[in-house]
Amino acid sequence: MTKDEIRKLFATHGVDLSIKDVWEVQGTPVIKHAALERLAAALRLQWSEPVVVRADRDEAVMLVKARRPDGIEEWSFGEALIGVNYRVSGRQAAYVWAMCEKRGKDRVIIKLAGLHGAYSDEESESLKEAKADANDNAAPEPEEPPQAGGSQQAPADPAETLKQRIDACAAINIVTDLMLAPETQAALNAMAPGPRDEVREHAKARLVALGWPARPRGRRRPDEPDDPDTAGNLPAVQGAEEEVSSAPEPDTSAPHPSDEPDPFGDLDDSLDGPEPFDAGAFLRDAERRFSEARTFAEIDEIVDATHEDSLRLDAVEIKILDGYRDAAREQLQGEVKKIEPARVDPFAIPEKFKGGGHYQIWFRDAVTAASTDAEIRKVHAIWNSTSDHRKDLVAVGQLVQVDITGLTDAFKAKRATIAGAVNQIDAYSAFLAEGLSKATTGAEADAFWRSTVAQRDGAGASEEVRAQWKRSWLDRKAGLAA
Repeated sequence: MTKDEIRKLFATHGVDLSIKDVWEVQGTPVIKHAALERLAAALRLQWSEPVVVRADRDEAVMLVKARRPDGIEEWSFGEALIGVNYRVSGRQAAYVWAMCEKRGKDRVIIKLAGLHGAYSDEESESLKEAKADANDNAAPEPEEPPQAGGSQQAPADPAETLKQRIDACAAINIVTDLMLAPETQAALNAMAPGPRDEVREHAKARLVALGWPARPRGRRRPDEPDDPDTAGNLPAVQGAEEEVSSAPEPDTSAPHPSDEPDPFGDLDDSLDGPEPFDAGAFLRDAERRFSEARTFAEIDEIVDATHEDSLRLDAVEIKILDGYRDAAREQLQGEVKKIEPARVDPFAIPEKFKGGGHYQIWFRDAVTAASTDAEIRKVHAIWNSTSDHRKDLVAVGQLVQVDITGLTDAFKAKRATIAGAVNQIDAYSAFLAEGLSKATTGAEADAFWRSTVAQRDGAGASEEVRAQWKRSWLDRKAGLAA
């Protein structure tokens, strides 16, 4: 999809798109995040709650989903890892979650809007830098010299024109971008060797002037001869071999200038232009790497590693690459579904309850799992054991009496369905009546009442029944001597 096609699509949905909202990087269209948000609003996308996949201090990964009014749904991942695919410089604050959300939403918007082959500017800082270089810091074209007397001006020397453009560059990265541009490489290849070398040396000099470290004095490239004027020639003076053999041995303990790194080593090669890009080989390698991935994290790493080269693919090739990625994820998703979940003891008490909802879900799951008299007794036991937990949750407002009543009702209903299960309420009522009848003084009645707290709490009785038990104790106590 080209920039013009993107503008037509935005116009179809009545969304404004300024010149600075879309640009190209190596032929791939890049759209500004704010423009994509305007398009999402025009499309009336309905967003689902994101699913957090990974959450760390320096990393966030989330699954983002959205649906169009016509029912078509798409999903994608958003990810941000400081120092890997999210760059923060100086004292700039890092907003990992915000960047993760932006990338996830932009990818979904691009899918639902049919902007295949386009990227959001939030995908990489290099995309924004490319825009800045293209719009703000691009080297100005040299002005055409005025023609005198209407006579035809002779064509400008390509080497001199290119030197003028180099001199107009205000930053190192602008010089390198200019020299690596396809049109510049084509112009250099069309020049004779002499002017071509002059242009490259002029570019190096401009880089040094802009702050690139200069080559140390006496430093030679590894492939340069010791003496360019005599390299490869035999000694012309008879006896030169004797002079060389009698010369003092050099001091090998001192560092040699050739041991120092050459700041122009990479530059000399880079100014010769980028190597041809083989899309077929790139896709074959990507297919192999995706097929060998065994975790979702490995797939994400492959996506990050291939991102820069993927910008050089056309729309069809990008679809092929996305297909390899999606197939790997679907394969892993299928393998995950085949794995049986680990068996968990439904009657095990968690070390800590996250809240009232967690407690209710846990206890109801235990009630549901009970199918024998022995297991319903386990449920009764864990109810008694978590009495302090309930009190703490009630104290902070996480549980209310209605919740507790609902849990006890669920317990009693399940117990009634199990053959042979003992009715704890009836059992405690009989036990209480017998114990109070044996008390001969009010003090003995009090002592018996206090000693049966655990049995009362564990019976799972309603507040009404508990009130009846309390009245039985008080009535018995009132009829006895102190």
